[in-house]
Amino acid sequence: MARDSISYIGEEAEFTGKLYAKGQIRINGNFEGELKADGVIQIGPTGKVKTNIHGTKVIVEGNLLGNIHATQDVVITETGRVMGDITTPNLQLGKGVVVNGKINITGGQPKNSKQLFSEVFDKQAKKNPAASEDQAGHEKKPKKNPKTK
Repeated sequence: MARDSISYIGEEAEFTGKLYAKGQIRINGNFEGELKADGVIQIGPTGKVKTNIHGTKVIVEGNLLGNIHATQDVVITETGRVMGDITTPNLQLGKGVVVNGKINITGGQPKNSKQLFSEVFDKQAKKNPAASEDQAGHEKKPKKNPKTK
């Protein structure tokens, strides 16, 4: 039976460099560099991480200065702090978290959110002639250029 490997940086450890792993990464110490995993990346309560993170699931219980890109989930617990952008299909925030950055919840959609909204509202405008009416339901007339007669 195959087991997922766990890469661990302990509370008293400091690591600078590139860390790529298949399986889980848990950081309770200090990490700065590049971090990617085909599994769970967990920043423990004593973890201080300065990097962009790419993983399947990211759990932040400590401090992260960098962006998160997760293909499944991001969980930030009540002790977690993130300064950076988050992109994920699912996001869970504990009470009292601190997050400073853009959050893009994709819902697992294959298109980015701007494309999705553009398609929805472009279709709505084509189907709904009421879009050419004002709030009172009166037809909007094109404004005339005062310089033309």
